Amino acid sequence: MKRLILTFSILFLFVGICNADEKDVLKSFEKIKANIETGLTLSKYNELLADAQVEINIISKGSNANPDFVRASEECLKKYKAAWAYWNMGNDMGLERGPYDLGRQKSWEEAAKLLDEVYKTLK
Repeated sequence: MKRLILTFSILFLFVGICNADEKDVLKSFEKIKANIETGLTLSKYNELLADAQVEINIISKGSNANPDFVRASEECLKKYKAAWAYWNMGNDMGLERGPYDLGRQKSWEEAAKLLDEVYKTLK
């Protein structure tokens, strides 16, 4: 719970220095992180990934999009999608634990590090 509060505190700190589209991308990533921490289904996770992809698509088409922010966001989303792929493969194989679970956890850890990089791109 403390981690969840810290996560949203960081988000609100950066809200003042980013534009509305960047804020929407950050919110979509923070929703993913919060749901991972509190528990979620594969279906819900897929929904959250789709929402983040939409937000990234919108900002990347903007004329004043920060290219570093867009690139970092896309890299972060790739890791979250890799976690989905591991989770999905594990489900297809009927495995709740094992190498697929480890791959998912590692991808989530890497995505969290990349999300820190997304925040660093804010001007």
